[in-house]
Amino acid sequence: MILIFSKSKAEITTEQVIDWIQFYDQPWKRINGSDLENFDLYISLDESSDKIRIGDYLLNADDVNVVWFRRWQDNIPYKELVAFDDTISYEVKSHYKLERKKLSQLLFDTFSDIHWLSFPDDDFNKFKALRVAKKVGLSIPATYIVNNIKDLKSVVNSEDKIITKCISESPAYFSKKHSYMMYTREFIYEEMEIEGDRFFPTLFQTKIEKEYELRIFYLDGVCYSMAIFSQRDDRTRDDFRNYNFSKPNRNVPYKLPASVEEKIVLLMQRLEMDTGSIDMVKSIDGEYIFLEVNPVGQFGMTSEPCNYYLEKKVAEYLVDKNVDHGRKSERSVSR
Repeated sequence: MILIFSKSKAEITTEQVIDWIQFYDQPWKRINGSDLENFDLYISLDESSDKIRIGDYLLNADDVNVVWFRRWQDNIPYKELVAFDDTISYEVKSHYKLERKKLSQLLFDTFSDIHWLSFPDDDFNKFKALRVAKKVGLSIPATYIVNNIKDLKSVVNSEDKIITKCISESPAYFSKKHSYMMYTREFIYEEMEIEGDRFFPTLFQTKIEKEYELRIFYLDGVCYSMAIFSQRDDRTRDDFRNYNFSKPNRNVPYKLPASVEEKIVLLMQRLEMDTGSIDMVKSIDGEYIFLEVNPVGQFGMTSEPCNYYLEKKVAEYLVDKNVDHGRKSERSVSR
C-alpha cells in the first residue's frame, strides 16, 4: 500500500497524484495533519502490540510499502485559548505546537523502516543547502544573518543591492476573506524603522541581477526545469510568487547545461533527498546561481506550463516502489 502524509487545505497536487495512483489501480491511504485532531485518535504501545488508529482506520506498518510525505499541518485554530491573556496564550500555543510536533514524529517513526519519498527533516535549513551547494560546485549568493544595526550597515556597504527573506519557509496566512504571504523583497536601509540597535535575526542576500529565474523539480535523479521571465514585471521582479494575475509571467520548459544538472544531482544526493523544488537564477552575466531547495515545494506550477505531467511521474515512482516491495515480500515468503 502507498501511504500519503499531506494536509487538508490548498493541496490540489496531492489529489492529482492520487488520481494517477487510482488509475494504476494501486491501494493507497491518505492522512492529513489535521486528522490527528479532527478524528478519533487511539495509539497504544505495550509488550504485545503497537497500534495506531485514526478514525475507523487502523494503521499497520506491515501493510505499507512506500510513504510519500507531501505536506502536513494546517494552521492551528487555538479556539480553546480565547480565555487566556496574551502572555499565557503564547506560552500555551508554544506548548501545543511542541506536542503536535512530537505526536507527528511518533507517527512518522512508525514507518521509519519503509521507503520514503521526502522524509520530514526538522534539521533541514537554507544555510545547510547553501553550504552543500557550494561544496558541490554550484554558485551561491553571499548570504548573511544579522540582528544588529552595526553588522547590517557593514552588509549594506559591502553589497550593491541586497534582498531579505525568511530564514525558514515563507508562511501563508488565511482569513475568511483574504490570504497573506511573505515574499522576498529588496532591502532599502533608509526605509528601515526600528527602535534600538538590535532586531530579530534576519536573513539578507546579495541581490542577483537576473536574466530569468529557474524553477527545477527534482525527482529521483532527473531535473525538470522551467524558466520564469519574472524580471520583466516590477511586481514579480524580486519574487515571482507575488503573481501578477492580470499579466502573468511567461513560463517555458528549459534545459539546463549538463554540468549544472550534474551538480544538482550531486547536491540532492548529499542532502539525501529523492525529490524537491529548487530555485535558481541565471544572472545577466550568464552565471547559474543556486538559491534554495524546498523538499515539499509546489511542482504543479512547473508541471502544467511545461507539460511535464509531474503528478503522473510522482505517482509512477510511488507505484513502482509499492510493486517492487510487494514482489520482494512475496519472494521472502516463498523462501
